[in-house]
Amino acid sequence: MWYLQVTRTSAAGNEPLVTFSELFDDGIEFRKIQRFPDGRIGLAGGSIDTELTWLDEEPVPSIEELSNDSNLQAVRISHTEFQTEWLVAGGW
Repeated sequence: MWYLQVTRTSAAGNEPLVTFSELFDDGIEFRKIQRFPDGRIGLAGGSIDTELTWLDEEPVPSIEELSNDSNLQAVRISHTEFQTEWLVAGGW
């Protein structure tokens, strides 16, 4: 497993400002947290999906690919950082 934080420099509509993902080695999402501009927080993982947040079926692009988008900042984070965000957001 590895952990990713993607921050948008600007978000429109229902786009999240920050996404935290827990990923299998092949880039498939296991759990995800999204923070939206209006303060809403979405969770996905296991049997949890919220209105605006769900797990993607396709692998997440690499950090390098994500960083090619000038609107995105992608960084690897630790398990502890992800788990803290998950618990703060109300995950199990």
